[in-house]
Amino acid sequence: MNLSNYLAAGYPLIAISAADDSAILDQEFPNLERFCYSAAGGLVDLATGETAANPPNWAAAFQFAATRRSAILFVRDCQHVVKNAPVYRALLNSVAELKANGSAIVLVAPNWAGGVLPAELDHAIARYDEPLPNREQLAGRLRLIAACAGLPEPTGETAAALVDAAAGLTSEEAENAFSLSLVETGGFSPAVIQREKAALIRAAGFLSVEQPTPIERVGGLGELKAYLREQVQPNFRDRDLSVRGVLLCGLPGTGKSLSAKAAAAVLGVPLVRLDVGACKGSLVGQSEANIRAATRLVESIAPCVLWLDELEKAVGGFRGSAASDGGTTLGMVGHLLTWLNDHGSPIFTVATCNDFSALPPELTRAGRFDERFCVDLPTVSEREAIAAVHLARFGCPVDLARTIAQRTADHTGAEIESLIKTAARLSNRAITLSAIESASKTVKPLAAVNPESVREFRRWAAATLRTANDREQPSPAAAKRAALAERN
Repeated sequence: MNLSNYLAAGYPLIAISAADDSAILDQEFPNLERFCYSAAGGLVDLATGETAANPPNWAAAFQFAATRRSAILFVRDCQHVVKNAPVYRALLNSVAELKANGSAIVLVAPNWAGGVLPAELDHAIARYDEPLPNREQLAGRLRLIAACAGLPEPTGETAAALVDAAAGLTSEEAENAFSLSLVETGGFSPAVIQREKAALIRAAGFLSVEQPTPIERVGGLGELKAYLREQVQPNFRDRDLSVRGVLLCGLPGTGKSLSAKAAAAVLGVPLVRLDVGACKGSLVGQSEANIRAATRLVESIAPCVLWLDELEKAVGGFRGSAASDGGTTLGMVGHLLTWLNDHGSPIFTVATCNDFSALPPELTRAGRFDERFCVDLPTVSEREAIAAVHLARFGCPVDLARTIAQRTADHTGAEIESLIKTAARLSNRAITLSAIESASKTVKPLAAVNPESVREFRRWAAATLRTANDREQPSPAAAKRAALAERN
């Protein structure tokens, strides 16, 4: 689907959603004159750059296009006025003459979804989304910048890393990022381009590029780590065998978010966090348009890890959406469900939630998430590994890790981190057993504060989900008792 096809089919009115409208105007079409009109006034001949006419208003600009033979009028900024009756009526009045003359009016805006167009134009205008540049197009921009700077063309793995870093940017944004990299480093740096992309994506409001965490920083969770290394990583780019995603369910602070960051490190790809709740907008149709734009952008960034954090909060009220918010949540979740099931890009989705029961069954079935893991309270060996990570972080000997593990039963990983951090403050980083004991008086684990809900969750998860944690090794005494019992 592209603009050439619509023009060849004789569509008189077309609305294009494009993040970079200049890329649309740069396209050339044989045997068609190209003009542009915008809120700045003046109708420009795109072939010469000269002003071809000075229509006094939008309606006059549309009439100019309707009277030309074999012409295209690209219209910028019309999304701000198209609901005004004189504007949309002038568009409708131009249709017959446009068809007779083989011409077209093309409205270009960042987004035409979500009720931007009036109902009067719904059946009169074609709409499509212009995709962001693919890797081949980005590679072309990279070669252009290199040639302009008098540098050799990047090739091989270097070029692939630069194009991966720029994936998800418009052509103009990619050129700017390549140029900035030259200014800052004297060459092309994927890190600089990735930084600029993160800032641009963050500006969208519902997507952000997060920093991956080395898997060695994750204490415990051996079953999940093995799954990432043995099933996800080797098959990531195999469309038939790839793991589409996992759902991590557990108590707050057990390491779900850290695991999402570690997954990106294992795969060596960007980590993109989608805030589904932030996609909700105040205008009719805006929420659905935002979630569609977000998933399109994620696909353009691929290969990547998509992190859906605290998913149950984002889709809360799914069942009662028709009554509570006019179907907004229903529409958003519906698109997300379809996209998770159908997309063909190398995207590994990691969804985290604290309350599995709040998720609709449609979101958790096979095909959307290949595995559902319970991230439980850490075992004693995991607590020792977690304590060792944080003791080393503060430059302290890890000798205390075993003692801390034995004294922190029913603590989450986050609570163990808080305990060690508090002890580091109390001891000026020279952590001692005394400092740990003092800190433990202020750090109260969730399992002690709300024991019944924690026990209920663990009973349910043990029967429903696959465990992400290390398998607890029995003590020598317990192993001996088990062996005796087996012999008897």
